[in-house]
Parts: sequence; C-alpha cells; structure tokens
Amino acid sequence: MPVDREEALVLPSGALVCRGDSPIRVNGRAVPGGLRVLREKDEIRLARHRFYFSTKDALTIARHEGEPTTCPRCTEPIKSGADAIRCHCGTLFHQSEDHPCYTYGETCPSCGVTTRIDGSPWNPSEL
Repeated sequence: MPVDREEALVLPSGALVCRGDSPIRVNGRAVPGGLRVLREKDEIRLARHRFYFSTKDALTIARHEGEPTTCPRCTEPIKSGADAIRCHCGTLFHQSEDHPCYTYGETCPSCGVTTRIDGSPWNPSEL
C-alpha cells in the first residue's frame, strides 16, 4: 500500500496522529486509534522508510560569549569570541579548524552522545 505524504502528522507536543488503519509503525507496533505520544528515539516506519523522533536541536558552531571556561577535550581555555559547540549535556568544547575538540572523539566525554554535527543528535545504532 503506497504511503501518502499526508498519512501522518507529528504535533509540536510530540504526538503522532494518523489514520487508525494506517500502515505506520512506531517501534514495530501499529498505532492504535491513530494516536501515539512519541518518546525520544522512537522509530517511525512508513513503508520502507525509517525515521527517528527527537526533541533535541541540531548542534551548531557559535562564537563563545562569556567568561573563559576550560575545554574538557584539550584542557585549554575557551576564550570569549572562540568558535565552540555546547553539547546537549551542556558541556562546552572548542570547535574550529585549529581546535576540532568536539568532533575529535566519536562521543562526548561527558555524556556519551555521538559528536556528529550533521543535524543528528544521536545515532540510531545506540538503540
């Protein structure tokens, strides 16, 4: 059965709304009554397509504004005006061509989340 683009809707509250007889699956299960409140890392399948729900925003490189703090990766100070990334756990790291501290390791040393900066705050293989 082909899936129509308007087959489902995810509301800002994190609720998935679809037809009761929809082929959509969340974590491998049907969506009874066409309503499901999604949780972090839920897998949503539409036919052969797979998506993952997350409330976390993508990380971005930004200029650090504020008091100097120590980068946990290189242990050097992150000065005001330096390019940096704040991980989802709140830890601040250098992130520039000269200091690629955040992406130097595969995971954040503070919380273990993947350090990819491609818009995906976690890796589905972590499930």
